[in-house]
Amino acid sequence: MPLIVCPDCQAQVSDQAPACLKCGRPMASVPIAAAKTDVAKKRWVSSSTLYATVGFLLGSAIVWVGCRPGGREPPPEVCVGANDGTDPTRPILAATDRGFIDTRGGWGWGDKCYNSMKSGKWGWAKAECDEGIKMNPASPQPRASLLYNEGLVAKATGKLDEARRDFAASLSLRENAEVRAALNSLHAQ
Repeated sequence: MPLIVCPDCQAQVSDQAPACLKCGRPMASVPIAAAKTDVAKKRWVSSSTLYATVGFLLGSAIVWVGCRPGGREPPPEVCVGANDGTDPTRPILAATDRGFIDTRGGWGWGDKCYNSMKSGKWGWAKAECDEGIKMNPASPQPRASLLYNEGLVAKATGKLDEARRDFAASLSLRENAEVRAALNSLHAQ
């Protein structure tokens, strides 16, 4: 294959090439319209591939950073695999909690929180209690229970000041011997 010189950029190009590889100028042996279309397609494919690759890498980096402790929290469904609920520093709802509607005024979230605590899923428990508290139950009973559960999570994770506040807030809504004992045990520490 002999090489010819591109009239625009002076690069050496095969005489069989539809266009100059350096500047994209169509070569004389190929009709101009066909050469322009081929070059445009090649450029679009390469730039779209580049954009897709950069987008994927950037998205992966954002999720990776967000799914680590201390990272900015992405939507819960993104980190389900990254947080199995045992990490108390990252409260996140379990995958089974997606779409849950508490029709019992906070008690539904309270039950979920309690069950997660029994399973050692402190991160899930905290997130579930938070959801119940966000409902702002009209009755003080579920709120008091949710605050007690949050105090238990805080105590289990070594956040004793937070546990004291949660237990005291629970007691301000209703007196309970178990909550009082939990609070008193923290004053001794």
